[in-house]
Amino acid sequence: MHIAPSSNSPKKSLKQKQSKFPPQSKSQDGSRLLCPDFPPEALNWTTSFLIPGDLLSLGLVSKHLYAHVALDATWRSAFLRYTFALDPETDFDRHKQILLRRTCGTWREEYIVRFQTIHRWQISKAQTVSHSPHHSVGYPICWSSEVSGLLSASTAYGVVSRSSPATGATIKGFLDAQGLMNGAGIGNPNVEFSPDVSAVTPVAVGGTAYVTWGYRNGSVAITYAPNFMELTDKHRAYKRCEARDAHSAQVSHIVFCDKTLSFVSGAWDGAVKLWSADPLNLLWDSGKKEDAMPGDACMQVAYDSNSGTIVAALANGTIKVWTGLVANPDRPSGAGFLHPDRADVILPLCPPTNALPWEADPVTLSVSVSPRYINILVHANKDTHIGRIVVPRTGTAGDMARSQLADGPLGTLTAITPSYTTSPDVKGPTFPMFPPTPISSPLAAFAVTLQDPVPVMQSSFVAAGDLLGRVCIWDLGQPGETGPQGASEVKSSKRFQAHDDGAVTAITLSPYIWVTGSARGTIRLWDSISFTLLRTFETPSPRPHSGTPWPKVEQIVVDRAKDIFLASVGSWILYWKPGRSVGTSGKGKGKAKAALGPSKPSAERWH
Repeated sequence: MHIAPSSNSPKKSLKQKQSKFPPQSKSQDGSRLLCPDFPPEALNWTTSFLIPGDLLSLGLVSKHLYAHVALDATWRSAFLRYTFALDPETDFDRHKQILLRRTCGTWREEYIVRFQTIHRWQISKAQTVSHSPHHSVGYPICWSSEVSGLLSASTAYGVVSRSSPATGATIKGFLDAQGLMNGAGIGNPNVEFSPDVSAVTPVAVGGTAYVTWGYRNGSVAITYAPNFMELTDKHRAYKRCEARDAHSAQVSHIVFCDKTLSFVSGAWDGAVKLWSADPLNLLWDSGKKEDAMPGDACMQVAYDSNSGTIVAALANGTIKVWTGLVANPDRPSGAGFLHPDRADVILPLCPPTNALPWEADPVTLSVSVSPRYINILVHANKDTHIGRIVVPRTGTAGDMARSQLADGPLGTLTAITPSYTTSPDVKGPTFPMFPPTPISSPLAAFAVTLQDPVPVMQSSFVAAGDLLGRVCIWDLGQPGETGPQGASEVKSSKRFQAHDDGAVTAITLSPYIWVTGSARGTIRLWDSISFTLLRTFETPSPRPHSGTPWPKVEQIVVDRAKDIFLASVGSWILYWKPGRSVGTSGKGKGKAKAALGPSKPSAERWH
């Protein structure tokens, strides 16, 4: 007999149980975030907390999120959150973007490059390499990225050494100031030294070294060294200026321009001269006063090759400016002197108490030329402020404006580094962009409204360290308040404590990393915007004798293309490259094995 199924069958009871529980809403399981109707403002605010790797992974989840990540406005919001801790809707005013230096064309590339650079420099366990090119202290250095070589000049010995900082090897033989050896010697500074050298400036253009020499008798000379990292002395040359073209007193300073292969020299006779480097010819001479006093000695010169502006600082505090002296590298030999468009003399507000050139305080001088103005920064060694002079390019020196960069330093300024804005540069590392895909209208409209009201403008600034280890930053575009003697006073925009073991003696600025050095030889790496301490390096110099001070950091070089930095500390050079440790093979387990090999014959035997 047929039996009808009961009302409590397993299939029916299962359906009844399922009907009692409604399906889970999209807002509860998070899937609403993947829907196109999710508010773009909320989506942009949520993704602004992500780092580049997470943003790239998010673009692989769905087509909607792929389109959101493809927007440059998405990367801009994440960049502002990571760099400045700003919400996407916050106004990006001038005070916050003063330190920003963009190197890439899109916010996506800018965020990726900055994040990777800072992360790599912060967590790298690579070892440092130090070496001593010669026994002088406080010498200028020049790094050549093309040949990975270093030029280290010594005014005391009158020589320039060549070395490879990555390996710590010094090439045998010096480039001397007499042109006798030109690198063909054995590298003994007690034999190959050249006396009477008062100024030296080494510059590397490609693989060619140009070393300009200034002497106590007023002469000027130059050494050419193509392929300067090679042992052979082929094609090296040395040339000294004619006696009639030389200065009549000691050469105090030389500045070289690698774009036009020209250089400017200043001497104690007060004369300033412009030279062509290859070949060595005198292009312009400012002349000297017949009744010149010791205070008329030129202590420092600065040169802007694009506009042909030369600025000289005299021992008595006077500033001289010449414009229109553009050195053409194609200018034929003996074509005649250049003639300046104008010459201005700017008297000091407070003349120095000691104007003798051999006792005067060292002067720091910098010049930047815009289409309308000539901006001059000048600082004497014992001042607690920086003097700024703005001279209009059209008009007279009477229309100039003076200001003082003060209110921030705790003591005498000991290191000054300006950062001037240039034309927009979108060159840099490129990354494969997202292929063009259709973007929903809410996202596209939101991207347009987010980018229009917040233009990014780069401004010029100057960073200076003082005697107590503090670093102050001044915005050069900020108006000042009227101070004494009619000069306005500009207050520092930002400040932070960089060192607690002495004065700040060196500052080097790069778009992502700042490097500072102290009077005790300590080197610190900082985030260029947040001033977060990334790492600290101790001095490479050995402990000095009792009663002798520690050698200070003289100069710092950061090569962003090679991803390295070098520092000159006393007579030592410190080299560091983030990444794999230097001198290790990277194979095997346990401790890394040292990469041993035959000694190179080019290693300097005297070090």
